[in-house]
Amino acid sequence: MIVDLYSSEMDVSVTELRAHLAAWIAQVQQGEEVTITDHGRPVARLVPAGTAARIKDLIERGVLGRPQSPVRQRISKHDRVPMSGTLEDLPRDEWR
Repeated sequence: MIVDLYSSEMDVSVTELRAHLAAWIAQVQQGEEVTITDHGRPVARLVPAGTAARIKDLIERGVLGRPQSPVRQRISKHDRVPMSGTLEDLPRDEWR
């Protein structure tokens, strides 16, 4: 799908965003908000970077907040994989 960068519609597919990232970033730098879609469904938004005052406002309104616990505590012990050896111990074709 080709999206007209100059139309009032500010939705862009992931494919189009990748192909013309600089142009979309320029739109955001001018204050536009862009919705990124994947197969027609909204998945993310590009918005102008906020100032400290904007972030403070979002925190006060309850939109943003600090994590309830450090990320490390939220990772289950079962999610951790014990490691042994080094990368050099693996055959080169397994370095991924």
